[in-house]
Amino acid sequence: RGHGHIYVTCADDRLLQYTVDGHCRPTFQQMVFLQDDMVDFPDIGKSVKLPCSQANSLRAQLQDLACQVHLGVRFQTVRGIRMIRFH
Repeated sequence: RGHGHIYVTCADDRLLQYTVDGHCRPTFQQMVFLQDDMVDFPDIGKSVKLPCSQANSLRAQLQDLACQVHLGVRFQTVRGIRMIRFH
């Protein structure tokens, strides 16, 4: 347990879905980004720990996916220096 390859994709408008080692798992809408690189998925009762070396990049990718299915928003700061995401 806890060592599979997880892929998260857009399932439908306002839904994301993940697979573990190629096996489809339930769709979800909520992600809560916690300390220690943990991500909780409260509507399906699951959580994952992001690899420390990739946590920032993976967190941004998950937030971007949430925006693609209308579960979040993103915009650039006034000076266009960085992207801010809310989900």
